[in-house]
Amino acid sequence: MNRKNVGKRKDKWKIALIVFIETLFLAMISALIFFIKPYCDTHFQKGTIINGIDCSNLTLEEAQEKLGSFNVTFSFQDGKIYTEYGYNVGIHLRNTEKLEEFLTSQRPFGTNNEKQFQLAPEDFEVDEETLRNYMKLFDELQENNAKRKQNAYLILNEDGYVQIVPEVYGTYIDFEEAVQTSISSFKNGIYNVNLALLCEGEPEIQKTSTVLIEKRDALNKILNTVINFTFKDGSIVTLDHEMVLNWIFGDITQSNLQERRIEEDLSTYVANLEPNLKKFVDDLETKVNKLGSTMEFVTTTGERVTLTVAKGHRDKLDTESELEKIKQELETGETITREPIYSRINQFEKFDSYVEVDIENQTVYMYVNGECIVKTPCVTGNVSRGTVTREGVFYLTGKYKDTVLSDNKTYWSHVNFWMPFDGGIGLHDATWRSRFGGDIYKTNGSHGCVNLPKSAAKTIYENITKDMPIIVH
Repeated sequence: MNRKNVGKRKDKWKIALIVFIETLFLAMISALIFFIKPYCDTHFQKGTIINGIDCSNLTLEEAQEKLGSFNVTFSFQDGKIYTEYGYNVGIHLRNTEKLEEFLTSQRPFGTNNEKQFQLAPEDFEVDEETLRNYMKLFDELQENNAKRKQNAYLILNEDGYVQIVPEVYGTYIDFEEAVQTSISSFKNGIYNVNLALLCEGEPEIQKTSTVLIEKRDALNKILNTVINFTFKDGSIVTLDHEMVLNWIFGDITQSNLQERRIEEDLSTYVANLEPNLKKFVDDLETKVNKLGSTMEFVTTTGERVTLTVAKGHRDKLDTESELEKIKQELETGETITREPIYSRINQFEKFDSYVEVDIENQTVYMYVNGECIVKTPCVTGNVSRGTVTREGVFYLTGKYKDTVLSDNKTYWSHVNFWMPFDGGIGLHDATWRSRFGGDIYKTNGSHGCVNLPKSAAKTIYENITKDMPIIVH
Protein backbone atom coordinates (compact mmCIF):
# COMPACT_ATOMS: atom_id res chain seq x y z
CA MET A 1 0.00 0.00 0.00
CA ASN A 2 1.52 3.23 -1.01
CA ARG A 3 1.45 6.42 0.95
CA LYS A 4 -1.11 7.92 -1.30
CA ASN A 5 -3.76 5.37 -0.48
CA VAL A 6 -3.12 5.64 3.21
CA GLY A 7 -3.66 9.40 3.05
CA LYS A 8 -6.94 9.05 1.25
CA ARG A 9 -8.25 6.62 3.81
CA LYS A 10 -7.46 9.01 6.69
CA ASP A 11 -9.28 11.86 5.00
CA LYS A 12 -12.41 9.74 4.69
CA TRP A 13 -12.37 9.00 8.42
CA LYS A 14 -12.00 12.64 9.27
CA ILE A 15 -14.92 13.56 7.10
CA ALA A 16 -17.05 10.81 8.60
CA LEU A 17 -16.18 11.95 12.14
CA ILE A 18 -17.09 15.54 11.40
CA VAL A 19 -20.37 14.49 9.86
CA PHE A 20 -21.14 12.35 12.94
CA ILE A 21 -20.35 15.12 15.36
CA GLU A 22 -22.48 17.61 13.43
CA THR A 23 -25.31 15.12 13.26
CA LEU A 24 -25.06 14.44 17.01
CA PHE A 25 -25.03 18.20 17.83
CA LEU A 26 -28.05 18.81 15.67
CA ALA A 27 -29.78 15.90 17.31
CA MET A 28 -28.94 17.28 20.75
CA ILE A 29 -30.15 20.78 19.79
CA SER A 30 -33.32 19.30 18.42
CA ALA A 31 -33.81 17.26 21.58
CA LEU A 32 -33.13 20.37 23.71
CA ILE A 33 -35.63 22.39 21.77
CA PHE A 34 -38.13 19.59 21.84
CA PHE A 35 -37.90 18.92 25.57
CA ILE A 36 -36.90 22.31 27.14
CA LYS A 37 -38.96 24.79 25.12
CA PRO A 38 -42.28 23.66 26.61
CA TYR A 39 -40.84 24.25 30.11
CA CYS A 40 -39.64 27.73 29.20
CA ASP A 41 -42.98 28.49 27.65
CA THR A 42 -44.75 27.83 30.99
CA HIS A 43 -42.19 28.87 33.61
CA PHE A 44 -40.52 32.14 34.44
CA GLN A 45 -36.77 32.19 34.16
CA LYS A 46 -34.56 31.98 37.19
CA GLY A 47 -34.04 35.41 38.76
CA THR A 48 -37.42 36.74 37.63
CA ILE A 49 -38.65 39.42 40.06
CA ILE A 50 -42.22 40.77 39.84
CA ASN A 51 -43.25 43.60 42.19
CA GLY A 52 -40.24 42.78 44.33
CA ILE A 53 -41.27 39.12 44.71
CA ASP A 54 -39.04 36.29 43.45
CA CYS A 55 -40.98 34.32 40.85
CA SER A 56 -38.08 32.15 39.62
CA ASN A 57 -39.18 28.91 37.88
CA LEU A 58 -42.86 29.53 38.73
CA THR A 59 -45.79 28.86 36.45
CA LEU A 60 -48.37 31.54 35.78
CA GLU A 61 -50.68 30.09 38.40
CA GLU A 62 -47.90 29.74 40.95
CA ALA A 63 -46.71 33.29 40.31
CA GLN A 64 -50.26 34.60 40.54
CA GLU A 65 -50.65 33.03 43.97
CA LYS A 66 -47.26 34.12 45.19
CA LEU A 67 -47.83 37.71 44.10
CA GLY A 68 -50.46 37.88 46.82
CA SER A 69 -47.92 37.06 49.54
CA PHE A 70 -46.72 40.65 49.99
CA ASN A 71 -47.28 42.19 53.41
CA VAL A 72 -50.27 44.38 54.14
CA THR A 73 -50.30 46.35 57.44
CA PHE A 74 -53.09 48.00 59.39
CA SER A 75 -51.98 50.56 62.01
CA PHE A 76 -54.00 51.89 64.96
CA GLN A 77 -53.60 54.83 67.34
CA ASP A 78 -52.52 52.65 70.26
CA GLY A 79 -49.45 51.59 68.28
CA LYS A 80 -50.93 48.21 67.45
CA ILE A 81 -50.06 46.97 63.94
CA TYR A 82 -51.63 43.99 62.18
CA THR A 83 -49.58 42.40 59.36
CA GLU A 84 -50.99 39.90 56.89
CA TYR A 85 -50.38 38.55 53.41
CA GLY A 86 -52.33 40.31 50.72
CA TYR A 87 -54.16 37.18 49.57
CA ASN A 88 -55.42 36.63 53.14
CA VAL A 89 -57.15 40.01 53.11
CA GLY A 90 -58.65 39.48 49.68
CA ILE A 91 -56.04 41.12 47.41
CA HIS A 92 -55.30 39.16 44.20
CA LEU A 93 -54.55 39.68 40.50
CA ARG A 94 -57.55 40.36 38.35
CA ASN A 95 -56.22 37.88 35.69
CA THR A 96 -52.97 36.51 34.28
CA GLU A 97 -52.81 38.63 31.14
CA LYS A 98 -49.92 40.79 32.35
CA LEU A 99 -48.08 37.74 33.68
CA GLU A 100 -48.48 36.07 30.30
CA GLU A 101 -46.97 39.12 28.64
CA PHE A 102 -44.00 38.92 31.05
CA LEU A 103 -43.61 35.20 30.44
CA THR A 104 -43.87 35.54 26.65
CA SER A 105 -41.13 38.10 26.66
CA GLN A 106 -38.84 35.54 28.36
CA ARG A 107 -39.55 32.62 25.97
CA PRO A 108 -36.87 31.46 23.59
CA PHE A 109 -36.95 33.73 20.59
CA GLY A 110 -38.95 36.26 22.65
CA THR A 111 -38.68 40.02 22.19
CA ASN A 112 -36.43 40.51 25.21
CA ASN A 113 -34.96 38.71 28.13
CA GLU A 114 -36.12 41.00 31.01
CA LYS A 115 -36.27 39.58 34.52
CA GLN A 116 -37.54 42.63 36.45
CA PHE A 117 -41.27 43.38 36.10
CA GLN A 118 -43.75 45.65 37.81
CA LEU A 119 -47.51 45.25 38.00
CA ALA A 120 -49.71 48.36 38.36
CA PRO A 121 -52.20 48.71 41.27
CA GLU A 122 -55.09 48.40 38.82
CA ASP A 123 -53.87 44.92 37.95
CA PHE A 124 -55.04 43.82 41.41
CA GLU A 125 -58.53 43.63 42.83
CA VAL A 126 -59.91 43.28 46.34
CA ASP A 127 -62.44 40.73 47.45
CA GLU A 128 -64.46 42.90 49.83
CA GLU A 129 -66.07 40.03 51.67
CA THR A 130 -62.68 38.48 52.49
CA LEU A 131 -61.38 41.86 53.63
CA ARG A 132 -64.44 42.47 55.83
CA ASN A 133 -64.17 39.08 57.48
CA TYR A 134 -60.52 39.72 58.22
CA MET A 135 -61.06 43.23 59.61
CA LYS A 136 -63.87 42.02 61.87
CA LEU A 137 -61.14 40.35 63.92
CA PHE A 138 -59.57 43.69 64.91
CA ASP A 139 -60.26 44.53 68.55
CA GLU A 140 -59.89 48.20 67.71
CA LEU A 141 -62.86 48.01 65.37
CA GLN A 142 -65.16 46.45 67.96
CA GLU A 143 -67.56 49.18 68.99
CA ASN A 144 -67.80 47.97 72.58
CA ASN A 145 -64.00 48.27 72.92
CA ALA A 146 -63.84 51.81 71.61
CA LYS A 147 -64.06 55.11 73.47
CA ARG A 148 -66.23 57.85 72.05
CA LYS A 149 -64.59 61.24 72.19
CA GLN A 150 -65.89 63.53 74.91
CA ASN A 151 -65.31 67.19 75.56
CA ALA A 152 -63.97 68.34 78.91
CA TYR A 153 -66.75 69.65 81.14
CA LEU A 154 -67.49 70.97 84.63
CA ILE A 155 -69.08 69.13 87.54
CA LEU A 156 -69.59 69.63 91.25
CA ASN A 157 -67.25 67.41 93.21
CA GLU A 158 -68.04 65.74 96.53
CA ASP A 159 -66.92 68.82 98.43
CA GLY A 160 -69.40 71.01 96.61
CA TYR A 161 -66.86 72.81 94.47
CA VAL A 162 -66.56 72.97 90.70
CA GLN A 163 -63.91 70.91 88.94
CA ILE A 164 -62.98 70.14 85.34
CA VAL A 165 -63.50 66.59 84.07
CA PRO A 166 -60.77 66.06 81.44
CA GLU A 167 -61.57 65.39 77.82
CA VAL A 168 -61.58 61.83 76.40
CA TYR A 169 -59.78 61.22 73.13
CA GLY A 170 -61.96 59.05 70.95
CA THR A 171 -60.71 55.65 69.78
CA TYR A 172 -63.90 54.84 67.93
CA ILE A 173 -63.50 54.04 64.23
CA ASP A 174 -66.46 53.47 61.99
CA PHE A 175 -66.10 49.94 60.62
CA GLU A 176 -67.57 50.73 57.22
CA GLU A 177 -65.28 53.72 56.83
CA ALA A 178 -62.28 51.57 57.78
CA VAL A 179 -63.17 48.98 55.11
CA GLN A 180 -63.67 51.54 52.36
CA THR A 181 -60.49 53.41 53.32
CA SER A 182 -58.52 50.13 53.10
CA ILE A 183 -59.98 49.30 49.70
CA SER A 184 -59.17 52.77 48.40
CA SER A 185 -55.58 52.48 49.68
CA PHE A 186 -55.10 49.09 48.02
CA LYS A 187 -56.42 50.40 44.72
CA ASN A 188 -53.79 53.12 44.89
CA GLY A 189 -51.02 50.65 45.62
CA ILE A 190 -50.76 51.64 49.30
CA TYR A 191 -50.60 48.57 51.49
CA ASN A 192 -49.69 50.23 54.80
CA VAL A 193 -53.09 51.48 55.96
CA ASN A 194 -53.08 53.94 58.87
CA LEU A 195 -56.54 53.50 60.38
CA ALA A 196 -55.57 55.70 63.32
CA LEU A 197 -56.40 58.65 61.08
CA LEU A 198 -60.05 57.59 61.19
CA CYS A 199 -60.35 57.88 64.98
CA GLU A 200 -62.76 60.47 66.35
CA GLY A 201 -59.60 61.82 67.93
CA GLU A 202 -59.19 65.16 69.65
CA PRO A 203 -62.24 66.66 71.39
CA GLU A 204 -63.16 70.26 70.60
CA ILE A 205 -63.13 71.34 74.26
CA GLN A 206 -60.17 70.34 76.42
CA LYS A 207 -59.31 70.81 80.08
CA THR A 208 -57.02 73.69 79.14
CA SER A 209 -59.99 75.62 77.76
CA THR A 210 -59.88 79.23 78.96
CA VAL A 211 -63.67 79.31 79.07
CA LEU A 212 -63.84 76.28 81.38
CA ILE A 213 -61.02 77.49 83.63
CA GLU A 214 -62.46 80.99 84.03
CA LYS A 215 -65.94 79.63 84.70
CA ARG A 216 -64.60 77.14 87.25
CA ASP A 217 -62.52 79.75 89.05
CA ALA A 218 -65.34 82.30 89.10
CA LEU A 219 -67.84 79.81 90.56
CA ASN A 220 -65.35 78.47 93.10
CA LYS A 221 -64.56 81.97 94.31
CA ILE A 222 -68.25 82.53 94.93
CA LEU A 223 -68.58 79.15 96.64
CA ASN A 224 -65.49 79.71 98.76
CA THR A 225 -66.59 83.10 100.07
CA VAL A 226 -67.79 83.26 103.68
CA ILE A 227 -69.23 86.47 105.11
CA ASN A 228 -69.81 86.78 108.86
CA PHE A 229 -72.16 89.61 109.81
CA THR A 230 -71.72 90.77 113.39
CA PHE A 231 -74.51 92.54 115.26
CA LYS A 232 -74.69 94.81 118.27
CA ASP A 233 -75.94 92.02 120.54
CA GLY A 234 -72.87 89.91 119.71
CA SER A 235 -74.77 87.53 117.44
CA ILE A 236 -73.39 86.50 114.05
CA VAL A 237 -75.19 85.65 110.82
CA THR A 238 -73.07 83.76 108.32
CA LEU A 239 -73.42 83.56 104.57
CA ASP A 240 -71.54 80.31 103.95
CA HIS A 241 -70.59 77.76 101.29
CA GLU A 242 -73.59 75.50 101.69
CA MET A 243 -76.00 78.40 101.49
CA VAL A 244 -74.48 79.79 98.30
CA LEU A 245 -74.18 76.30 96.80
CA ASN A 246 -77.92 75.78 97.08
CA TRP A 247 -78.67 79.26 95.82
CA ILE A 248 -76.66 78.69 92.64
CA PHE A 249 -77.48 75.09 91.84
CA GLY A 250 -80.77 74.45 93.61
CA ASP A 251 -81.31 71.93 96.38
CA ILE A 252 -78.09 69.94 96.68
CA THR A 253 -78.00 66.58 98.44
CA GLN A 254 -75.25 64.01 98.76
CA SER A 255 -77.05 61.72 96.33
CA ASN A 256 -77.28 64.19 93.47
CA LEU A 257 -74.08 66.15 94.06
CA GLN A 258 -71.78 63.98 91.92
CA GLU A 259 -74.27 63.88 89.06
CA ARG A 260 -74.55 67.64 88.75
CA ARG A 261 -72.95 68.89 85.56
CA ILE A 262 -72.28 72.58 85.15
CA GLU A 263 -73.63 73.24 81.69
CA GLU A 264 -75.19 76.70 81.80
CA ASP A 265 -73.39 79.96 81.16
CA LEU A 266 -71.76 81.62 84.16
CA SER A 267 -74.24 84.47 83.89
CA THR A 268 -77.11 82.02 84.43
CA TYR A 269 -75.67 80.75 87.71
CA VAL A 270 -74.87 84.25 88.89
CA ALA A 271 -78.44 85.25 88.04
CA ASN A 272 -79.65 82.43 90.32
CA LEU A 273 -77.99 84.27 93.19
CA GLU A 274 -79.95 87.48 92.74
CA PRO A 275 -83.35 86.58 94.26
CA ASN A 276 -81.69 84.60 97.05
CA LEU A 277 -79.33 87.43 97.90
CA LYS A 278 -82.24 89.85 98.04
CA LYS A 279 -84.09 87.56 100.43
CA PHE A 280 -80.94 87.17 102.52
CA VAL A 281 -80.56 90.95 102.75
CA ASP A 282 -84.25 91.25 103.64
CA ASP A 283 -83.66 88.77 106.45
CA LEU A 284 -80.70 90.84 107.61
CA GLU A 285 -82.91 93.90 107.59
CA THR A 286 -85.51 92.08 109.69
CA LYS A 287 -82.85 91.10 112.20
CA VAL A 288 -81.47 94.62 112.31
CA ASN A 289 -84.95 95.99 112.88
CA LYS A 290 -85.69 93.43 115.58
CA LEU A 291 -82.43 94.06 117.39
CA GLY A 292 -83.05 97.79 117.15
CA SER A 293 -86.61 97.52 118.41
CA THR A 294 -85.55 97.61 122.06
CA MET A 295 -82.77 99.03 124.12
CA GLU A 296 -81.43 98.53 127.60
CA PHE A 297 -81.28 101.74 129.58
CA VAL A 298 -80.10 102.62 133.08
CA THR A 299 -82.24 105.46 134.42
CA THR A 300 -80.98 108.43 136.34
CA THR A 301 -82.30 106.74 139.49
CA GLY A 302 -80.25 103.62 138.71
CA GLU A 303 -83.02 101.36 137.48
CA ARG A 304 -82.32 99.15 134.41
CA VAL A 305 -85.23 99.13 131.99
CA THR A 306 -85.90 97.67 128.54
CA LEU A 307 -87.57 100.12 126.21
CA THR A 308 -89.18 99.86 122.79
CA VAL A 309 -87.64 102.02 120.10
CA ALA A 310 -90.19 103.66 117.81
CA LYS A 311 -90.28 102.03 114.38
CA GLY A 312 -89.24 105.13 112.53
CA HIS A 313 -86.19 105.50 114.76
CA ARG A 314 -84.81 101.97 114.87
CA ASP A 315 -81.59 100.81 113.30
CA LYS A 316 -82.04 100.57 109.55
CA LEU A 317 -80.09 98.48 107.08
CA ASP A 318 -78.97 100.10 103.85
CA THR A 319 -80.33 97.23 101.75
CA GLU A 320 -79.18 98.52 98.38
CA SER A 321 -75.61 99.15 99.48
CA GLU A 322 -75.52 95.87 101.41
CA LEU A 323 -76.66 93.88 98.38
CA GLU A 324 -73.99 95.42 96.15
CA LYS A 325 -71.34 94.91 98.81
CA ILE A 326 -72.15 91.20 99.14
CA LYS A 327 -71.98 90.77 95.34
CA GLN A 328 -68.53 92.33 95.32
CA GLU A 329 -67.33 90.20 98.23
CA LEU A 330 -68.58 86.99 96.59
CA GLU A 331 -65.99 87.56 93.87
CA THR A 332 -63.09 87.49 96.33
CA GLY A 333 -63.26 83.89 97.55
CA GLU A 334 -62.27 85.10 101.03
CA THR A 335 -63.62 84.85 104.57
CA ILE A 336 -64.86 88.26 105.66
CA THR A 337 -66.15 89.40 109.04
CA ARG A 338 -67.87 92.77 109.31
CA GLU A 339 -70.91 94.67 110.48
CA PRO A 340 -73.87 95.16 108.15
CA ILE A 341 -74.13 98.47 106.31
CA TYR A 342 -76.57 100.72 108.14
CA SER A 343 -78.39 103.73 106.78
CA ARG A 344 -79.22 104.55 110.42
CA ILE A 345 -77.82 103.10 113.62
CA ASN A 346 -78.54 103.97 117.21
CA GLN A 347 -75.47 103.74 119.36
CA PHE A 348 -77.45 103.75 122.62
CA GLU A 349 -74.63 102.27 124.60
CA LYS A 350 -72.44 105.21 123.62
CA PHE A 351 -74.78 108.21 123.69
CA ASP A 352 -74.27 110.85 126.38
CA SER A 353 -76.73 113.48 125.17
CA TYR A 354 -80.42 112.70 125.60
CA VAL A 355 -83.69 113.66 127.25
CA GLU A 356 -85.10 111.30 129.87
CA VAL A 357 -88.77 111.36 130.87
CA ASP A 358 -89.33 109.42 134.12
CA ILE A 359 -93.11 108.87 134.27
CA GLU A 360 -93.15 107.20 137.66
CA ASN A 361 -91.18 110.02 139.27
CA GLN A 362 -92.69 112.69 137.00
CA THR A 363 -89.30 114.13 136.28
CA VAL A 364 -87.54 115.17 133.06
CA TYR A 365 -83.77 115.17 132.73
CA MET A 366 -81.64 116.53 129.95
CA TYR A 367 -78.05 115.44 129.48
CA VAL A 368 -75.62 117.12 127.11
CA ASN A 369 -72.22 115.47 126.69
CA GLY A 370 -72.83 113.54 129.88
CA GLU A 371 -73.75 116.59 131.97
CA CYS A 372 -77.26 116.98 133.34
CA ILE A 373 -78.32 120.51 132.37
CA VAL A 374 -82.03 120.11 133.17
CA LYS A 375 -83.81 118.38 136.00
CA THR A 376 -87.42 119.42 136.27
CA PRO A 377 -90.75 118.11 137.48
CA CYS A 378 -93.30 117.46 134.75
CA VAL A 379 -96.84 116.27 134.11
CA THR A 380 -97.34 113.40 131.65
CA GLY A 381 -100.47 111.83 130.15
CA ASN A 382 -103.63 111.41 132.20
CA VAL A 383 -103.86 107.89 133.56
CA SER A 384 -107.52 108.10 134.55
CA ARG A 385 -108.57 109.22 131.05
CA GLY A 386 -106.35 106.71 129.30
CA THR A 387 -104.18 109.28 127.58
CA VAL A 388 -100.95 108.08 129.11
CA THR A 389 -97.64 109.03 127.57
CA ARG A 390 -96.28 106.08 125.58
CA GLU A 391 -93.02 104.58 126.80
CA GLY A 392 -90.13 104.02 124.45
CA VAL A 393 -87.27 105.65 122.67
CA PHE A 394 -88.12 108.47 120.31
CA TYR A 395 -86.48 111.24 118.37
CA LEU A 396 -87.48 114.83 117.79
CA THR A 397 -89.62 115.35 114.70
CA GLY A 398 -89.65 119.14 114.83
CA LYS A 399 -89.15 122.33 116.88
CA TYR A 400 -91.66 125.15 116.95
CA LYS A 401 -92.08 128.41 118.89
CA ASP A 402 -95.22 130.26 119.79
CA THR A 403 -97.80 127.83 118.48
CA VAL A 404 -101.24 126.51 119.42
CA LEU A 405 -101.88 122.86 120.22
CA SER A 406 -105.44 121.66 119.62
CA ASP A 407 -107.55 118.65 118.83
CA ASN A 408 -109.92 121.05 117.06
CA LYS A 409 -112.71 119.89 119.36
CA THR A 410 -112.11 120.17 123.07
CA TYR A 411 -108.96 122.20 123.64
CA TRP A 412 -106.77 124.93 122.24
CA SER A 413 -103.54 125.57 124.13
CA HIS A 414 -100.91 128.19 123.32
CA VAL A 415 -97.32 127.08 123.96
CA ASN A 416 -94.04 128.89 123.59
CA PHE A 417 -91.87 125.85 122.91
CA TRP A 418 -93.25 122.84 121.03
CA MET A 419 -91.06 119.74 120.52
CA PRO A 420 -93.05 116.77 119.07
CA PHE A 421 -91.47 113.29 119.15
CA ASP A 422 -94.32 110.73 118.91
CA GLY A 423 -96.86 111.86 116.37
CA GLY A 424 -98.95 114.54 118.16
CA ILE A 425 -97.15 113.89 121.44
CA GLY A 426 -94.22 116.02 122.49
CA LEU A 427 -92.47 118.22 125.06
CA HIS A 428 -93.82 121.72 125.65
CA ASP A 429 -94.23 124.37 128.25
CA ALA A 430 -97.57 124.50 130.13
CA THR A 431 -97.93 128.00 131.52
CA TRP A 432 -101.51 127.27 132.56
CA ARG A 433 -100.20 124.94 135.24
CA SER A 434 -98.97 126.23 138.56
CA ARG A 435 -97.68 122.90 139.79
CA PHE A 436 -95.74 120.02 138.25
CA GLY A 437 -94.68 116.58 139.49
CA GLY A 438 -96.26 114.41 142.15
CA ASP A 439 -99.40 112.46 141.27
CA ILE A 440 -101.02 115.13 139.14
CA TYR A 441 -100.69 113.02 136.01
CA LYS A 442 -102.89 110.25 137.43
CA THR A 443 -106.10 112.31 137.42
CA ASN A 444 -105.21 115.64 135.88
CA GLY A 445 -102.56 114.71 133.42
CA SER A 446 -102.13 115.84 129.83
CA HIS A 447 -103.58 114.49 126.60
CA GLY A 448 -100.31 112.56 126.29
CA CYS A 449 -97.73 115.34 126.04
CA VAL A 450 -95.02 116.07 128.59
CA ASN A 451 -95.94 119.36 130.28
CA LEU A 452 -92.97 121.41 131.50
CA PRO A 453 -92.29 124.63 133.32
CA LYS A 454 -91.54 127.37 130.77
CA SER A 455 -87.93 127.85 131.82
CA ALA A 456 -87.15 124.13 131.59
CA ALA A 457 -88.92 123.89 128.21
CA LYS A 458 -86.86 126.81 126.94
CA THR A 459 -83.57 125.21 127.99
CA ILE A 460 -84.49 121.90 126.44
CA TYR A 461 -85.67 123.64 123.24
CA GLU A 462 -82.37 125.47 122.92
CA ASN A 463 -80.26 122.35 123.34
CA ILE A 464 -82.20 119.46 121.82
CA THR A 465 -81.33 118.12 118.34
CA LYS A 466 -82.95 115.63 116.01
CA ASP A 467 -80.33 112.98 116.71
CA MET A 468 -80.77 113.18 120.47
CA PRO A 469 -82.86 110.30 121.90
CA ILE A 470 -85.92 111.09 124.00
CA ILE A 471 -86.26 108.20 126.41
CA VAL A 472 -89.65 107.75 128.07
CA HIS A 473 -90.05 105.17 130.83
